[in-house]
Amino acid sequence: MPSNSKMSQITQPANLDFNDITFGEKNTIESGASFVNMKLNGDNGPRQILLQLPKVTCFGADVFVDEKSGDKRYSLSVQFNKEDLESDEKTAKALDVLKEFTTQIKAWAKSNSQDLFKKKNASNDYIDACFTDFLKESKDKDTEEPDGRYFTLKLKLKPHKKKEGTFDFGAFDSSKAKMDITKENVSDTIRKWSTVKCVITPNIYVIAGKLGVTWNLWQMQYWEPEGAQLASKDEFCMIDSSDEEEEEDHSELVEDESD
Repeated sequence: MPSNSKMSQITQPANLDFNDITFGEKNTIESGASFVNMKLNGDNGPRQILLQLPKVTCFGADVFVDEKSGDKRYSLSVQFNKEDLESDEKTAKALDVLKEFTTQIKAWAKSNSQDLFKKKNASNDYIDACFTDFLKESKDKDTEEPDGRYFTLKLKLKPHKKKEGTFDFGAFDSSKAKMDITKENVSDTIRKWSTVKCVITPNIYVIAGKLGVTWNLWQMQYWEPEGAQLASKDEFCMIDSSDEEEEEDHSELVEDESD
């Protein structure tokens, strides 16, 4: 069993205090992209932010292939839908907290605009234009205006640096048994219309004047899609045959072999 100290490192949205969040130093790599870690102050000093989301709908794992380099990037998307937001307090709170991250990061970026964008006293409009929203709100098909039917959050699946072909997150099924997820099977294993509980961690990036947040998957509990959504004609035999039919088929095979 995990120790209480490790369990306490995971934060429920309702327990997150944004006053305890600190922003690290900007780290710029050779390509010119910059990254900033966010930490959560605790009794033993700053630690990684590990935010647990409630059970939400998952749209499966996606693989993006860069046409120039051939490199692959892996992600999965989860959705907060209107029905759950209206009926489940934990889901509503989680979405509110994610929205507050946007507010807090924009305020921090404005205070550090000289370091981030070489622009002193950047306006709110400038920060808004630079910021890439990580929450995508649904839009009305006719008006193209946001309509609040659902919000989608994309999570990055980081490859493991030491274990080739695997990912740097923990995955467990509905019974909390460990799942073996690799780059080869990720798209088949994490299915569309499944449900998941995720622990996620943020990382701020500044690339080509654009500011955003990557939410990395740290741990996941996974439930297979329910009902007919799981069935596939290529993966599961749904033909119903009685015991008598099975016996008849078997006896005919035996007779054929004896001839």
